[in-house]
Amino acid sequence: MSRVRNQVYIIDAASWIACHEERYPPDVFPGIWDRIRDAAAEEMIKTPRQALKEVGDGSKGVSAWIRAIQPSIVLQETPSIVDKMNEVILRFPTLTRGVEESADPWLVAHAMALSDAVVVTEEVRSMGGRPRIPNVCAAFDVKSTNLLTMFRRLSFKLK
Repeated sequence: MSRVRNQVYIIDAASWIACHEERYPPDVFPGIWDRIRDAAAEEMIKTPRQALKEVGDGSKGVSAWIRAIQPSIVLQETPSIVDKMNEVILRFPTLTRGVEESADPWLVAHAMALSDAVVVTEEVRSMGGRPRIPNVCAAFDVKSTNLLTMFRRLSFKLK
């Protein structure tokens, strides 16, 4: 697998759950999960540490899968990432929906810190009301996409 312009895809917790439980379950699409694991090993796919709490306790499903391949897939925060996360929260205080350890601002903060990072979310832009991840990404000039587009860009194909 070759890196696509050195992009790093930072995946939202809800996207992990949708991918594993609803759209591409490993019992039906094992090849996708092999490719995701390989891309994570090549540091092309990541997720914030905070997303681990959102996907579950590690005992089953995608939570167990992610924990089995960490630390290669899990992003850790640094003081500069914490500063960027605080910048996101200051500008979009309702992004976390009152969830103290919400991964959403961390997704954007990590993407801000990495060159050519793309946030992967199944959310779509909000046209009013509470901002969604794509709105926040756009405000900070961070790229965002969805799972299917990420798979296409990484040339994931089932054979």
